[in-house]
Amino acid sequence: MTRRNRLAGVRFRAEIPQELDPGVLYVSMEHSTAIHSCMCGCGHEVVTPLGPGSWRLCYDGETITLTPSIGNGALPCRSHYIIRESQIIWQRGNPDPNSQLIIEERHGA
Repeated sequence: MTRRNRLAGVRFRAEIPQELDPGVLYVSMEHSTAIHSCMCGCGHEVVTPLGPGSWRLCYDGETITLTPSIGNGALPCRSHYIIRESQIIWQRGNPDPNSQLIIEERHGA
C-alpha cells in the first residue's frame, strides 16, 4: 500500500466511473457526492456526500479542499486524513468505527 500525500487529480463528472484511479478525487455535483479510493492505498472506495450537515467542497480552479476530515473507522486500515488544497494531511488517532462515512468495495464490473 502506498500512502499518498497529495491528490493525483480532481475530475468533475456527472457519473462516477466503475474503476477509480488511485489518488483521484471524483466529484459529481449532480449527485452531490465526492468519491475516491482510500488515500492509504488499501483500495477501498470512500464516498463523501456533499451538502449541509455533510462534507463541504471548495475548488479554487487549481486545488480542492474537502471538509471535515475523512475518518475511515469502518475499514481495516482505519485511515484518517484531511484533503486541504489537494494535499493529504494525515491525522493522528483512529476515527470512530461508527462514523457516518459511507464505505463501499467494488468487485469488478
